[in-house]
Amino acid sequence: MIMPALYVRSPWANLIASGTKAIETRHYKPPDHVIGEWVAIVQPRCRGNPKSRVRCLAYISGFDKYKDKQHWADELTSHRVNSCDPDFGWKEDKPKYAWKLQMVADINDTWYWKIISGGRVWTTVQVGFRHFLETTGGYGTCSELQSSQKTMRSLIPTSLQESCEV
Repeated sequence: MIMPALYVRSPWANLIASGTKAIETRHYKPPDHVIGEWVAIVQPRCRGNPKSRVRCLAYISGFDKYKDKQHWADELTSHRVNSCDPDFGWKEDKPKYAWKLQMVADINDTWYWKIISGGRVWTTVQVGFRHFLETTGGYGTCSELQSSQKTMRSLIPTSLQESCEV
């Protein structure tokens, strides 16, 4: 199965994985196709990490636009980004959005998760359907899987299990 993946730098990727960071902040809204879906959170390579790796899965339930700097400051414990951070902090001349991460599933065994393509912000990840379900506790990702999961597992075709693309 192929799913969207979002690059998130350290320490924020680890904070999302631990459940400490419940809001991802960006200067733009999340794409429509990821709202109501699971996305992989990929921690990009850096000095301490020789390879990018899938850190966790996060369910993006929706988003809000911050009204002002005070609104941003009021949610510091949820987004964990200091307003004076030079790269990701509050900027008066740019809008700021709160991507709500309703559920998070930590990845215990990264071996099954393969980063297959991507750019600087979004990429895609490939994983077996069974490992996805084990990680999320049975929650589906794309609409075909969600409707299929309501029926008996034996009715889900193998091709759908392994190749559902979002």
